[in-house]
Amino acid sequence: GNVTFNGTGGTFTLQDALTSSGSITMTAGTFNANNLSFTAVDVTATAGTLTMGSGTWTVSGNWNSNGATITSNGGTSTLVMSGASKTFGTQGNQNANRVNILQVSGTISVASTLFGNASTVRVISGGTLTATGTVIVGNVDLQTGGTLDGAGELRLRALLNPTITFDGTLTVATLSFYNGQINIPARTYSQTTVNFISDATPRTVTWLAGTYTFQGNVTFTSNAGHSYKITGATNNPNLTFNGNINLVATGTLTWTKGTGTITLGNNPSDGTQ
Repeated sequence: GNVTFNGTGGTFTLQDALTSSGSITMTAGTFNANNLSFTAVDVTATAGTLTMGSGTWTVSGNWNSNGATITSNGGTSTLVMSGASKTFGTQGNQNANRVNILQVSGTISVASTLFGNASTVRVISGGTLTATGTVIVGNVDLQTGGTLDGAGELRLRALLNPTITFDGTLTVATLSFYNGQINIPARTYSQTTVNFISDATPRTVTWLAGTYTFQGNVTFTSNAGHSYKITGATNNPNLTFNGNINLVATGTLTWTKGTGTITLGNNPSDGTQ
């Protein structure tokens, strides 16, 4: 059945793995999973503290931890969301209210939320994550058979060397790469908008070997006082831009082409550089 934890100033510590056929609600106090596994339908934490530890939390319903504090940024835990047509609630503070790894095996929608620079969103085969707002995350593992879609924005904001895997279906409307020493996977990007933005210095985007096709508009931005390097000379890929390219540099923006080709426009007469 349903369980509510409401213990101002107290701590609830698991001694064994928890399996509930109902919903778990946290309204006050501290819930310590003690590095054990946790299984429930819905989880709602409007206040208090969640210590997720190193265990696996499996939720077949909705998750909403906005208002609670998640200690140690979710520890080394994994939150598995396996339900159909469920939601992951807004998280507004990457330092006090984020999970470590969100693994999607069901069909999950997420509105504007801040997972944080060190967090990971993983979508496995059969899973779909739909972004309806701006979803900010450090690392993305989109596996074969997984889908990441929606009318919102996926914003990768790891400070350095994010892990990026795009082996599944990637159709989210806007894709943005902020900061980082980023290795961009070679593939076709169907997004309406793709942004590369440096608001820290120095930052580098490295194209990998292979072929890149951007169907929509692409913007490269280096903000004032910062440097941004776009590197093609290491792996010499071929790039095709079928939409507009915007280069915005109030800071320093450097592009090294390499021996690969850059094709502008979806008509061969538009030219290849």
